[in-house]
Amino acid sequence: MSSEDESSLIYPLLESPDFFNLDRKSATDIKSRSRQLQSVPSIIMLIVGGLIFDILGRKWPLFIIFMGEGLVLASYPWMAPNTTYWIIMTMMYDVFKRPKKANPLI
Repeated sequence: MSSEDESSLIYPLLESPDFFNLDRKSATDIKSRSRQLQSVPSIIMLIVGGLIFDILGRKWPLFIIFMGEGLVLASYPWMAPNTTYWIIMTMMYDVFKRPKKANPLI
């Protein structure tokens, strides 16, 4: 799943009246805040993800990554209307996504 798919699935929930019901400025502020908070777990997962792939191989870590991404994406609507949980889910999605995107052998 590419970052464009993530954006098209997740970001419209912030402005949807059925879920978070935020105006465009508030939604943009939360998006930028979540991007700022994603940097530290992302850097940590780059290092840890490489070690996990070296120790366990490719098959099981990739299975866990894809399942984790799917579970996090499926849980976004359940987190509405609390934006703190939305930020936490965005950070968790990035934690699952980062080792897959940064590893050249995948």
